[in-house]
Amino acid sequence: MASKDDITRQNLQWTFRLSATTNDYATILLDMATKLGKPKTMAIISENTDFGTSGAKSAKEYAAKKGITVVAEEAYSPGSPDYRSTLASIKAKNPDLVFMTILLVEQNVYQSLHIAHRAYVLETGHVVLSGTGEQLLNDEHVKKAFLGM
Repeated sequence: MASKDDITRQNLQWTFRLSATTNDYATILLDMATKLGKPKTMAIISENTDFGTSGAKSAKEYAAKKGITVVAEEAYSPGSPDYRSTLASIKAKNPDLVFMTILLVEQNVYQSLHIAHRAYVLETGHVVLSGTGEQLLNDEHVKKAFLGM
């Protein structure tokens, strides 16, 4: 199972898509962000993987269509135990929105929420919880589902 757009564009006989494409993710998430607020600037954080780079590319292209200026793009190696310096660099640019195409494991969720002004929890494509980073760090559902507590 993969999300990179190019996988099913190769017309291979036995290749099927079970998940949305990175373009679908970018479109849905940026449409949601523009309904919840009026972001004018955006930063992109992505993994140096097919999923991450494809997602970052899709987000950048769709942001341009929505009139959102990308003020920063940062990529990091998957499995990095600590990416606080990347988050600090992004935070210094003061974007209205941060678009992340990464797999968030427990320590990354904690680091991300620790500096987030606002965050949203999506489950099956729906916002089930939102709040400040601090509020979500203290939420029992978030602790159990995402922080392993």
